[in-house]
Amino acid sequence: MFRVALLIASATFLLTSRPTAAETPAVTQWVSPDAWIVAEISRPDVLVDRAFRDDVVQAVTSLSAYQDAMADPDAQQAIFLLNYFKGRFECDFATLLKKAAGGNITLALGPNDSNLLVVEGEDAKLINEIHEFFLSHARDDAKALGQGDPVKSAIYQGVTGWSLAPNEMHAIIDNRLLVSNKPEVLKAAIDRRANSSLPCFADSESYKKAKAAASVDAVATVYANMEVLKQVPDLKRALSENENPLATLLLAPLQRSLREASWLIITAEVNGDAIQLEMTTDGSVGYPAAVDGFALPQQADDGAMPNFVVPGQIAGISLYRDLYRYYAAKDELFPERTSGIIFFENMMGIFFTGRDLTEEVLAETQPQLCVVVAEQRYAENVGTPLLQLPGFAVVLKMRDRDRFAPIIEEAWQKAIGLVNFTRGQQAEPGLIIDKPQHADVIYTTAAFSVFGDHDRSNVDSRFNFQPTLAMPGDYLILSSSDSLTQDLIDQIAERSDMKPVPSSHSLVVLSGPQLAAILNANFDAMVRNNMVEDGNTREQAEQQQKVLIAILQHLRNVSIDASTKEGKSHAVLKIEFALDSEPMTPHTSERSQQGDQ
Repeated sequence: MFRVALLIASATFLLTSRPTAAETPAVTQWVSPDAWIVAEISRPDVLVDRAFRDDVVQAVTSLSAYQDAMADPDAQQAIFLLNYFKGRFECDFATLLKKAAGGNITLALGPNDSNLLVVEGEDAKLINEIHEFFLSHARDDAKALGQGDPVKSAIYQGVTGWSLAPNEMHAIIDNRLLVSNKPEVLKAAIDRRANSSLPCFADSESYKKAKAAASVDAVATVYANMEVLKQVPDLKRALSENENPLATLLLAPLQRSLREASWLIITAEVNGDAIQLEMTTDGSVGYPAAVDGFALPQQADDGAMPNFVVPGQIAGISLYRDLYRYYAAKDELFPERTSGIIFFENMMGIFFTGRDLTEEVLAETQPQLCVVVAEQRYAENVGTPLLQLPGFAVVLKMRDRDRFAPIIEEAWQKAIGLVNFTRGQQAEPGLIIDKPQHADVIYTTAAFSVFGDHDRSNVDSRFNFQPTLAMPGDYLILSSSDSLTQDLIDQIAERSDMKPVPSSHSLVVLSGPQLAAILNANFDAMVRNNMVEDGNTREQAEQQQKVLIAILQHLRNVSIDASTKEGKSHAVLKIEFALDSEPMTPHTSERSQQGDQ
């Protein structure tokens, strides 16, 4: 009973805020100046209003996972208590949340795993009544079990502090609830409240600079003291060592800026059906001529290209990465020759006939590259595999098509030959190379023969792969799917005047409904995989997959734009919701039952 009550209290206190009195000091004036991370929800009322909008409530309550959760006895008890408080204070749940926690919510993490949570409400009387209610029930529950009074209390500086567990202590000061896991942290907050001349977090120069860089429309912020966090061994190693060439290629600008940053701040804004998170640091991203400057545009109007948009697109990644400069600096970036690097260079030496990979191959590519992931369309004469994998493609631009086209064509055909040789050793079917044409572009593709496979509704998963090489104009397309290649050829023709996004070095987009669609198409396979790997029953596995698909359906679009602003790193994550999505019917068939067997 008490645990449920505490859950209700936590949920109530974890939503809200806005200062209730002009003379009330900022919460950060009660926080230690030694805090490493401080998270503030400055406008909980905005979040409460969004969370209780009719379409949001409809979308959440229609989820089967929500309905199952609400049928749980503990949830039923929680609902009973909520209804009691709604009746007691004659308001709906949203208003109750605003009164209890509608001012400001601040969580500070500091040395020795200490923390301080401050929840500011709009109604001090309501906060005290709810608090007394839970103390009373904690005592009643303990008495029913034949235990002593679990509530401990003491007075410090005229403020009463309570404790319900060894690592929990709290106090209520006016309309603020203070909770900590260390008594000295709670006492220090009370001291700062009594004596405003004591050092506090609000006076931190680092915090002031970070807040100045934050948007005034932010409803929440997270500040991090990077000078302290960089001393954490795992983070220090991750920022100082280039152990993974792929991670360095993708994250070099972020690594550099975090390595040089003294602070980092993440702000959250709510705009209609979208939430936008923005990260800013004071760390420099370096300069293009530096060893790790291969991701920085050398011209102010240069940057990553806009992502392609093709039918059935699941994700797109567009990067500004100068592969020539990246590989030319490999000895400085990766002083240790790992087995992975040696294997890669050996294979490239075979495919490119011993040419210098830096000067004769990568130097032929421009610094913009795109990755596209999309659902495939299967030809009728091929059929649909039971396991449907998305198609992948990498798109580059060549500096000199006439010179580089025959080199990449030769390398690609050698790679296909190597695949056929390896599969032949294992008595498996090989790929047949062809030269089809699409929109006046003759390209090269390799496909498995369909001869002998008569059931087109359940073909082998190898038919997901149709490696393709196409070179429309100066573009180079390397794809795993023929249909995706044709869509990209069409896109390139339509967007011939495409311009780069200035200063952006990384652009990522993800379509939640499209990802949900491909997962739904493979519902049976995912359920079986869940049963095997996690040991769940079929019912449990199906429920987990349905929840995942339902969540993805409501994510209309997720995008990331990482760029440089005045030499500093800047990244924006935007999540757009689609609350009116119709639930999908899981793709099941008799084959799934056969698969289970």
